[in-house]
Amino acid sequence: EQAAGAGAFQAGTPTAATPAGAEPVDVNAYLNYAEQLYNDGKYDEALETIRTQRSLPVRTLNARARIFRSSYTNELSVYLDTGEFEKAVSLATAVEEGIKKYSGLLGQFQCIMIFHLMRAFFIVRQYKKALYWSNQILNDTGAREDIYRFTKIINLIIHYELKNTDLLPYLVRST
Repeated sequence: EQAAGAGAFQAGTPTAATPAGAEPVDVNAYLNYAEQLYNDGKYDEALETIRTQRSLPVRTLNARARIFRSSYTNELSVYLDTGEFEKAVSLATAVEEGIKKYSGLLGQFQCIMIFHLMRAFFIVRQYKKALYWSNQILNDTGAREDIYRFTKIINLIIHYELKNTDLLPYLVRST
């Protein structure tokens, strides 16, 4: 049975029993717990756990990257699911900085975070910013096929909304 709330986990500190180079906390437990809370629709608890994740005392760049990619993917998902789109777009700078910082360590999470940001900016009608994020996906040769295809459709609508009518015939044919 799952313990209630993020308080079920205690951020540890290194002790003599912590092997050299090992993380002092079970990072995967926090990441899995937050994702499970999100999947169960327990959004407030998920956000609380995400805040806790970001303050975990981890030592390695890989662990920090895992926390970044999981916490921001889940936080963006919560805000999109709950209709809090302005909160989602407010994460854009932190996500962009994290993508630069953890380049090469994010895998498909990078594409998912960018996709979430594109959707959020599109929904709040900030089409130029939505276009910026959609171009990030369309220029990524490793983007997931489903995300790539959906982005092409949204990209077409973005150009329509921006009155880029000279591009529309080409975009319709290529979409």
